[in-house]
Amino acid sequence: MQRFTEARRMVLARKLTEGTYPQHEALLTAMPVIEREITAPEYALLLRRVADQLDVRADQVLHGIALDVVRILMDADRDRAATKGARR
Repeated sequence: MQRFTEARRMVLARKLTEGTYPQHEALLTAMPVIEREITAPEYALLLRRVADQLDVRADQVLHGIALDVVRILMDADRDRAATKGARR
């Protein structure tokens, strides 16, 4: 299994946001910091927990960085679902 490092976390955040401020900063803040050796699937589970904790209702109004993080995580989740469906 491939290791997921702090450097890979930073690269992933930049890739998902194309380095756009403040989305890049917001995503880095939301993504768990890598403090020990971890695999990519383990890190994916941590990200899923972060997304689940957001618990955003469809009618809820969000502003600023919170909105940026929710949009990025929702886009990533939608991309993951599309990729999973394409593999079938």
